[in-house]
Amino acid sequence: MNSDMSARACVAPGSACFVTGSHCCARVGQFSAVTNFRPDGRFARKRIAARVAHSSIHSRVVMGAGSDLDAMERMQLDDDALTEYRRDAPLEDEEVDKLFSRLSHVAKSQRQRAGLLLAANLRPDIIPRLVKMLVLTDTVPRRQAVQTLGVIGIPAIEPVCEELTTTEDVTVRASCIKTLAAIVLNYPELRADFPAVAMETLASVIESSDQVTKLSTVMCLGALGSRDTTRDIGGNPEAVSLLLSTLEKTEDVGLASSVVMSLGNVGTCGDAEMVLDGIQRAIEAKKGMEGGDYIVQLAEAQIERLTSKSSTAGLSGLADK
Repeated sequence: MNSDMSARACVAPGSACFVTGSHCCARVGQFSAVTNFRPDGRFARKRIAARVAHSSIHSRVVMGAGSDLDAMERMQLDDDALTEYRRDAPLEDEEVDKLFSRLSHVAKSQRQRAGLLLAANLRPDIIPRLVKMLVLTDTVPRRQAVQTLGVIGIPAIEPVCEELTTTEDVTVRASCIKTLAAIVLNYPELRADFPAVAMETLASVIESSDQVTKLSTVMCLGALGSRDTTRDIGGNPEAVSLLLSTLEKTEDVGLASSVVMSLGNVGTCGDAEMVLDGIQRAIEAKKGMEGGDYIVQLAEAQIERLTSKSSTAGLSGLADK
């Protein structure tokens, strides 16, 4: 694995960032999911003060999904790195069973090697078995299943989306969305034209699901919408549009706050012009909403951060001429 794998993608999960290479907006993003918002503004002032103070702090760990995403990044591989794990002959049933049992191994290296061997030597039964593991209450094998599906990539998208839209289990839904985010991280070349079934699924669940699923979806859309700064691969415009549409329509303070942060991080990755107008509109639209003062303060902080970054970049460009 490369030492620069942490610079593979700019990812904006929900309410904070998973920015790689350049970081922004630290763990304080966790606060956006809090539901006991106080309309008197005291809660908002305390939280926004924390956000502004930490707006330049760098962190890869965000929301409740932080540890999973951090582990996904460490699973990222060099291009074609799965080649070394491919076998000349198909895996036998007994070997597949052993590899699945190792996904629960106490040693992370054993778990990851088993996952890579499964990903590199796909059989028709491997993806369904991994998807079934998303219901496990033991977080160790469940997270390893998420990571392995993320390495498998495109073949895993449709089965994961089907599970996401049919299950009533909140944990499974979140794991499905984290899997889609892991695929974006591992295959940044897919982000600009992500499969339609995944985009349709994300658009559906962000409107009609539980709060945990909605926030996880914002995380994934932020990943899709953010530019890969290392390879200069543009983000997905449809993902950004979904975030902007959600921000415009929602009256959920936690969801709106998460979207504002996610849009801010998309802008930080080099596409400020895509999100500034939408964040500005949010300021006007949310002023009269209960709890809207918090969103307004958050949006203003993001605008200040993005415009400041743009000005700095402009001055730097002039200096180079």
